[in-house]
Amino acid sequence: MFKKIRDLLFRPRPASAAKVDVSPEAIAAPGSDAPTGIPVASNDRAPAPANADRGSTERGNTPAKRRQTPVVTLAVDASVAGLTAVLRHRIDSLLADGMDADARLLLENIAAAPTAAIRQLPAAAQRALALTQRAEPPIAELTVVFEEDPTLAQALLTQANSSMYGAGRSVLSVRDALQRLGVNAVRNVLMSHTVSALLCRPGGKYAQMVDDVWQHMVRTAPIARRIASAFNADAEEAFGLGLLHDVGKLVIFDRLTTLRVELRRELVIPPADLRVILRMLHEPLGGLAVHNWNLGDAAAAAVASHHRDPVPKVRDALSEILHVAEAADISSIRGEDFDLASTWDRAVLAGSAIRVERALMAA
Repeated sequence: MFKKIRDLLFRPRPASAAKVDVSPEAIAAPGSDAPTGIPVASNDRAPAPANADRGSTERGNTPAKRRQTPVVTLAVDASVAGLTAVLRHRIDSLLADGMDADARLLLENIAAAPTAAIRQLPAAAQRALALTQRAEPPIAELTVVFEEDPTLAQALLTQANSSMYGAGRSVLSVRDALQRLGVNAVRNVLMSHTVSALLCRPGGKYAQMVDDVWQHMVRTAPIARRIASAFNADAEEAFGLGLLHDVGKLVIFDRLTTLRVELRRELVIPPADLRVILRMLHEPLGGLAVHNWNLGDAAAAAVASHHRDPVPKVRDALSEILHVAEAADISSIRGEDFDLASTWDRAVLAGSAIRVERALMAA
C-alpha cells in the first residue's frame, strides 16, 4: 500500500535527500496511452511545498489551510533575444568542451541561425492559432479556416467527439465542434496535429529516437492536464504545453535531417555527445519554437525552464506542471515508483503535493 503524501507532509525533514533522475535524455520506449494510476513511491520524508504552514505542523497542531500561491509567469527571460543568448552561450560551452566533427557541425549549424532551424507551421494552422490568441476569438473566421483544411477539420471533429468532450450526441459540423471544445482545447488540437506533421525523418538510428521523443510528449500532455488544478493552472493550457515541452529535441533532429540531405551522407555523432546536446539545447530551442509559432512569452518561459535547473527565481506554475508530468511519465515507462517527494524538493515546487498525488494515483 502506498504511503500517502498527506501523511508525509507533516514529518520533520532530514538534512539530505536522494534525487530522482529526470534528465531529458531519459526517454522511454514509445507508447501512445497516458499512464493511469501512476504508483507514487513510499518515502520517509515530506516534500516541502513553498506555501506550507511549517509553524503549525511543528507544534503538532492541525495545519492551517494552505493558501494558493499566485501564479506568476515569465520566470526566465523568455524573450527571443534572451533565449537566443542562452542558446549561443550553451553552444559555445559545448564547442569548448570538445566534440567529434559531426557534432561540431550540428552545433555550428544551429548557432549560425537559431530560428532558421525551426520550421514554420502550415499557413492554415498559423491563421487559426492567431485567431485563438484574440481576446474574443471569432467563431465564424475560425470555422472558415478549419473548413478550408480537411485534415484540420477532421482532427477537430475527432477531438470534439472523443470521450473527454462528448456530450451524448455526435458533433458533425466544424462550428459545433469549436463551440463544444472552447478556445484552449481548439488550440491544443492545432498544436497536436501540426507538430506531429512536422516530425522529421532523420533515418538510421535517429528515427526511433524521434518517435520516442514524440510519444513521450504525447504521454506527458494528459498527465499535465490531470495535475494542473493542483498548481492553480488551466488544464487545457497545461495539456498544450505538455505536447510541446520537448519540441526543442525535435528541432535538433530536424537539423540532423537537413544536414544529412545537404551532405548526402549520414552524420555520425557519438551517443554521449548527442545526449549532452539534447540536454543542453532543447529548452532554449523549444522556447524559440514557441515564439516562432506566436504562442507567447509565458508558454515560451515554461517550455524553456521545465527542467528547473537552475530553479527559476520567480514562480512559474506551468513550468512546475511540466516538470512533474515529465518525471511521472519517465518513472512509469521505466516501471519505477514515482518519488514525488524527492521531485518536489529538488525542483522547489509550490503547488499542492496532496492534490498532485491524488491525481497521479487516480485511475
